[in-house]
Amino acid sequence: MIYDASSYVAFRDFGDKYRYIKDQLSWAVLGIAGMFIVSLFDYKKILQSRITDSYRFDFIASYWFLFRDSVLICSARGDGLI
Repeated sequence: MIYDASSYVAFRDFGDKYRYIKDQLSWAVLGIAGMFIVSLFDYKKILQSRITDSYRFDFIASYWFLFRDSVLICSARGDGLI
């Protein structure tokens, strides 16, 4: 039921009834690739590094906000993933 409605809206607005499915699939592939890349890091080495706790938090938080803002900008422009 939801697919029927969204495919109609996607075809009306973009001329492609699979637009939303393509966007969701591309985000899923990006997420799975990101999980795989992160799984290659040894988190024990990061936790035992000489970086202080506050610096480590700032480093991780800055990457999180960079990712979050890039997603919000793409979503606001209506570009989707690309």
